[in-house]
Amino acid sequence: MLAESWKAVTQETLRNCFRHAGFTLDADTAVSPQVDSMCDELPSADVAFDDLRAAGVLIPAGITFEGFADADKDLELCVELTDDEIIRQVTEDSDDTENEEPAPTQPTSSELTRALMTLSSVYSSNMRLNEIEADMIAGKRNTVQKKISDFFAAKC
Repeated sequence: MLAESWKAVTQETLRNCFRHAGFTLDADTAVSPQVDSMCDELPSADVAFDDLRAAGVLIPAGITFEGFADADKDLELCVELTDDEIIRQVTEDSDDTENEEPAPTQPTSSELTRALMTLSSVYSSNMRLNEIEADMIAGKRNTVQKKISDFFAAKC
């Protein structure tokens, strides 16, 4: 019933609603007097409801506009928490910290020394740091990603 009502709304009606609210592409057409006069001429809710029925929207005969509009009024949309439950949720340890990555640690002096010794054994002493970096990046660019089928041996 609600879906049928939405289907009966025309594009022009939606366009006018957005224009009346000031949502337009150009400032010249924002809230024109023509739109205001259209809003003054809107039919009453009961007339609009009867027009929906006349347009073929399947609305049972015993339902009034108020009943139609308030069809979901009594639905519980979310759980209503007590003050104690809210306090418990706020004060208990959250699981968010489990998903966080640990902060990177600063390498020690001995680790840095080993890394420099490894680099110096691979590269000549007359290469500058930016040349070493460019060589490493070029090596990564030439690396080919394996296919997933390479990881599974064929069963015979």
